[in-house]
Amino acid sequence: MKISDVLGYSLSSPYGDGNVFGQPKGVKSIGLIEVQTNSGHIGIGETYAAVYAPELIKPIAELIKSIVIGMDPRNIDDINKSLKIPFISSNGIIQSVLSALDIALWDINGKIHNKPVFKLLNESIRDSVKVYASGGSVAMNSEQIHNDVESILKKGY
Repeated sequence: MKISDVLGYSLSSPYGDGNVFGQPKGVKSIGLIEVQTNSGHIGIGETYAAVYAPELIKPIAELIKSIVIGMDPRNIDDINKSLKIPFISSNGIIQSVLSALDIALWDINGKIHNKPVFKLLNESIRDSVKVYASGGSVAMNSEQIHNDVESILKKGY
């Protein structure tokens, strides 16, 4: 099995009142990396980087594609090692997009083994898991932040 294509997508929709820190142009964007294989398996991973620079997801996916095409998606460690590009891939936007690639590779492996990814990572079962919710924004006033936090707490976070 070989990686046959890597695609980058940015999806945007109107968001808030246009006064949201870090959300350019009043839209909320998400970035997706799609990994396709010659066996028909497809994996999808999400990157938060599109919130700040949605235009860069596709060209970074093209860079990744130029390195991983033809590699076996089951060899996640080898793929990650091949993407250690000096000076540019250890942090920042490229690392964020590489995390989406990693998620997509795990998604493919879950499909290959017919298991949810969490079972590939850890077979143990838990009765409960603590969850986290973030809220607030530097663009909100103190009352808006208070209301946002109260809403989150009422939901059980």
